Amino acid sequence: MPTFSIFGDIRRFARSRRMDEENITVIFGDIKLDFTRTTLDLGDHHLRIFSIFGDTRLRIPHEVGVEIDSFTLFGDVEVEDLLTGEEEQPGASYITEQYATAPVRARISVFSLFGDVEVVRVPVSADGNRTPATGATARLLGNSGERTQPERYDAEAVRRDRSSDKEFHDER
Repeated sequence: MPTFSIFGDIRRFARSRRMDEENITVIFGDIKLDFTRTTLDLGDHHLRIFSIFGDTRLRIPHEVGVEIDSFTLFGDVEVEDLLTGEEEQPGASYITEQYATAPVRARISVFSLFGDVEVVRVPVSADGNRTPATGATARLLGNSGERTQPERYDAEAVRRDRSSDKEFHDER
């Protein structure tokens, strides 16, 4: 399915079982696609992305063989593997070790004038849930692998603490 945007981001979880339906063009804006919540059909897929000003970030299941063919004029290409913790900046092209034997293969063609291209390979369990993170990602998320909620400012609790402090000082 062709997608076109001028002055706007494209952010979505891909639900299609075929990447061949994805042709994305963005003039001013970022592209963020997550393929970890769908089960891709066996065989070859081809994703085409054209971006003038903006970053491209793709999340792809670890077991999918990935081949990247990209052109970036002012930007970097980066591939991060959350299972192994490896991070590479391969330049214009990249291919995973298991690409030839992978049951699902994704060929990603990216043309980007001003913007970075980042592909994150995410471990996904058989039931479609993300597996616990390892390495640096696990340290960022905590031992459980789940994002923890930041501590929130509780105005009522602060008022109670202040009033108990005041009562304590008044008793003296």
